[in-house]
Amino acid sequence: MAFSRTKAVEYIRATAKSTNSVDLKIQAKDFKKPDGYAIRYSGFKRGIFNPDAIMEYEGKKDFYSVEEDLARADVSEKLYKWILFSMEAKKAKGKLVLIVPAGKEAEFNTMLDWKQIDAEVVGV
Repeated sequence: MAFSRTKAVEYIRATAKSTNSVDLKIQAKDFKKPDGYAIRYSGFKRGIFNPDAIMEYEGKKDFYSVEEDLARADVSEKLYKWILFSMEAKKAKGKLVLIVPAGKEAEFNTMLDWKQIDAEVVGV
C-alpha cells in the first residue's frame, strides 16, 4: 500500500487510542485543528507552521509531522519546522514524531542526526 496522509492519520488515531491520550488535534476532517507555531528571531517571523497533529496525554504533548520526501527545494523550510516542533515538544515534555513512507526512515534519520534534531521517525 502506498504512503498517504490518510494512512498517516490512521496511525496517529491508533496511537492516540493505545496511549489513552486526553486530547488529540489533527489536520483532518472532523477533528480539532492544532494551533500554528512561529519561529521568530531578530523581531522577524521566519514562518508559521502547523503540526499535522498534537497528541496530549499525562501532562505531555507529542507533535506529529507527516513528511512524504526530502526534496532539496524545501529542505531548509522542513528543518526550521522540525526544529520548532522539537523545541515546542520538549517544552511540553513530549517528543516530535515524523511519519514518513516505509523504507525512507534512514534518509530522514540521517538528516535529523546531521542537524541534531531530536525526533522519532516512523515509517508507515
